[in-house]
This record gives sequence, structure tokens and C-alpha cells, in this order.
Amino acid sequence: MQKFEDQNLRFILRAIDHTKVGVVVTDPEEEDNPIIYGNQGFIETTGYEPDEFLNRNCRFLQGEDTDPATIAHIKDKLVKKEPVSVEIYNYRKNGEGFWNELNIDPIYIEEEGKWYFVGVQKDITKQKQAENRLDASLQEIQTLSTPVVPVEDGVAVLPLIGTMTSERFHQMLEHLPDVIANLNEDFLIVDMSGLQTIDGDIMEGIFKLHHLMQLLGTQLLVTGMSPRLAMEAQGAPKDLSTLTTYRNVKEALRSLTG
Repeated sequence: MQKFEDQNLRFILRAIDHTKVGVVVTDPEEEDNPIIYGNQGFIETTGYEPDEFLNRNCRFLQGEDTDPATIAHIKDKLVKKEPVSVEIYNYRKNGEGFWNELNIDPIYIEEEGKWYFVGVQKDITKQKQAENRLDASLQEIQTLSTPVVPVEDGVAVLPLIGTMTSERFHQMLEHLPDVIANLNEDFLIVDMSGLQTIDGDIMEGIFKLHHLMQLLGTQLLVTGMSPRLAMEAQGAPKDLSTLTTYRNVKEALRSLTG
């Protein structure tokens, strides 16, 4: 029976060695919760050989850009002997950083009457890089969806076109101050003639934009407010008369250029 169990254990360990993820087992009842087993996937992921990581705490994988809050979260879960799953920035032996999808589970062995922790690592660096590229692309799209067009020296136009939802407008509002600050314009004309519909939330956003532009030293002008849009905007909590408005962009430019 013992021979069968030993053979079974060797088979299991060999199978674990052929997985594409890193697997470690630590002993929390030993001082500093050291690694007592690491598979081939762990060696390949981290670059450390068994004589370099056995009997050591896993913190040697941490470095300058490892998030302290993530480390604290892991420690809290381990103290409570609760499973934990995190994405943590670790370092290989050669100093190269990598994103580690780490899952740790506490395992209680009744025959021994003690706990172990089993950690499974997966290198998700390429996935994180793809996510970052996607975020950058989305950021660029958001910037492009805020089409501020310089038309005269010190004057730019922001045309609002189509159906302007509150979400779309507030996303635009997040990027607009940076765009205007970079352009260093004295006047921003928000042209609403291309809008199909508007509501009180968007008008409230217009007033917020008016305040932001004042802080940046840029005067906000509103053009193209049709009677229909004005009626739809009646739900706004502020008076439209506090805004400087013109019938169209051409009229606003004539006023500015005298």
C-alpha cells in the first residue's frame, strides 16, 4: 500500500511539473512560512532553482513596483487561513518584472494535523500589456471624441453632434480641460446646432464646463441653441441667461473679431 501511495505521489508531482503554471507549497507552521515545494513551472517563471527558493519565504519575488496594499491583503488572508486571489507585480531572478495571477489556498492535512498553503502562479504579463494597450486606445478614442477645433487665433470650437447622452458628455468633460489647457485658447465656442436632443443633466454639465473654463482663463460661448433644445433644457437648475450665447458660430466669431 505504501509503495502504491509513493508511486501515486510521484505521478502527481510529475503531472504538476508538466503544467504551464507555477505551483508552490509553503509550511506556515515553520518560521517565516517557507517554500517546501516548487514545481518546474515555478522555476521557469521565476528563474530560481530549488536550492535558491526552498526554505525561503515567497517575498523574494517582490520588488520596487510591488503594490504594498496587495501584499497586506495577502498577509491578512493567510493569517485568517482564507483563500486569496490577486494580480501582483513580481520579479524574476534576472530582475525582469512580470504580472503574476496568484491564487493561494489553505489546505489542512488531517493525518498530520497541520495546515499548508498551496500557491498557483500564472504569468499574465502579455495579458496585462494587451489591457494597457486597450486602455491607451480607448483613451485616444475618448480624446478624439472631443474634437476641439482651433478656428481663429485664441478661439476654438467644440461641435456637439448627434445624440448626446449624459455618459458621453461627462466622458468628454473629463478630457476637455486638458485639451483646452494645451491649446491655450482665450475662447471656447460650444456649438450645439448639431445636437438632436439634450436634457437637464447635459445642461448642468455645460454650466460646470463654464466654471472650469473660467478657472483656466478661457471664456465659454454657446452657439446653435435652437428653440427646441432650449425647451428641452428647461429642466436645468440654472438660468440659461447666465451663459453667453449666439445663434451660430459665425455670429460668435464676428463678435469676437469685431
